[in-house]
Amino acid sequence: MAGQDSQTHPLEAFVRGYFQDLTQDLQQVRDRLDQLRDRLASRLDGMMREPYLQELSHRLDELVDELARREAAGTRLAAAFGTLTAASEENDVLDALTRHGQAMASRILLLVKRADRWVRFRDGRLEEQTCWKENEPTVFQRAAAERTVIADESSRFPAHRRLHEELGGEAAYCVAIPLVFGDCVPAVLYADAPDHEHLDVTGLEILCQGARLAIRALRAPERHATVERSPAEAAASRHPLPGHPGEETGVSPLQSELPAAPPTEAPVDAVPPASQTGDEGRQHADALRFARLLVSELKLYNEQAVAEGRRRHDLYLRLKQDIDRSRLMYGRRVSPALTRHRDYFHEEVVKLLAEGDAGVLGTEYPGSQALHMQ
Repeated sequence: MAGQDSQTHPLEAFVRGYFQDLTQDLQQVRDRLDQLRDRLASRLDGMMREPYLQELSHRLDELVDELARREAAGTRLAAAFGTLTAASEENDVLDALTRHGQAMASRILLLVKRADRWVRFRDGRLEEQTCWKENEPTVFQRAAAERTVIADESSRFPAHRRLHEELGGEAAYCVAIPLVFGDCVPAVLYADAPDHEHLDVTGLEILCQGARLAIRALRAPERHATVERSPAEAAASRHPLPGHPGEETGVSPLQSELPAAPPTEAPVDAVPPASQTGDEGRQHADALRFARLLVSELKLYNEQAVAEGRRRHDLYLRLKQDIDRSRLMYGRRVSPALTRHRDYFHEEVVKLLAEGDAGVLGTEYPGSQALHMQ
């Protein structure tokens, strides 16, 4: 055993000596890599101190923050539209408008036209004691007169001093968004903030558009009621305004300012089949009118895209977001038991948007969902 050990030691010594120069070279490589790593870290640190790269980094941070804000805004709008489409009364629509609008501005004020005054609407009722005369120089009166959105500095409107007192303090910037129904402006949403960053004008515009569509949708069955009932009966069936003093029971806060819907003959295709009578027939007629209202809005506000989509046979792709959103509103409003049997929304899309030619909608259009909606 001792002889074997005496032979092993010289062998190990030989191996160590043979690879000693390689070991030294490897150590030199490690040292060199450490030096290069230190130089690279120093160089990168110097680069990040360059004004151009610092500005780029700052802009990237701002972009990330902006994307986060937009994502949050999209989530808020989705929740708001869900509330608006589920509303069964105009009061609910107006309450939802003010409630969700508070997330987009420092302060919100909804004003409803009453004769020659603008009256505040809050918590489901009109506050007659909080009002501004029509001839006072306010941003909401200007927005109503011009029927367009007005965003400006508050100091340009002398009558805003009392407005600020009512809201509890000064505000540097303001916006007024009118709810336009044809030639009529029955209400205006006012919002203000200490600076531009706390005033989401685009979000408020979208929210007001959603409220306007929701109110029109609620009034669609009312138009049909004028054919079947007397004006007195139609007024009595409207949803009352709870706790509102000085107004007739059963009249909505916007009723006196909105133009009355003229009695019209129901179109031939709006009459339910003979087999559908009573409540079932009325449900079919209401579903058709609601579908026609939604699709008519799409056509009205997207005329150029509709024309181009028909020409290129890609109409659905061009209006996919709007069509899908309206389809969702239709599905929430109309009974699933009815939509399983007949898809009025699809029929109106083909009739009004595609002018009877379903082919111009494109191959991506999902078609009728009458047999698939549960």
